[in-house]
Amino acid sequence: MSKAVRNASSCNEMKHHLALRKKESEAKLFQTKIKYYDNVISNSHNVCKTIWRVINNKAANKEKFLEYFDANFDLDMGEACDSYELCETFNNFYCDIVEEQIITNLTHSCGVSVLM
Repeated sequence: MSKAVRNASSCNEMKHHLALRKKESEAKLFQTKIKYYDNVISNSHNVCKTIWRVINNKAANKEKFLEYFDANFDLDMGEACDSYELCETFNNFYCDIVEEQIITNLTHSCGVSVLM
């Protein structure tokens, strides 16, 4: 095999390797951001205010934020969505988690009827 062919082959392997590393790094960064915002909201004294702050901060880059919501919350928000709608959706998501997970588990494990 000629030196040019070997170099081209190793160059393609290197490009492929770098592309995989870039994809892995972006995925880890994305997951870290999700954990960070979840932690910020969970540890907040004023959850609604914190949610608004996060949404307004991320809404500066609205297109990517809408893509994130569409991908992770199975929404079809579209370009016409405003910050209030995003906040309501985000808030409802976390409220529904409480109703579906925590209250259901409390009722089953404690035998207590929880009225909402």
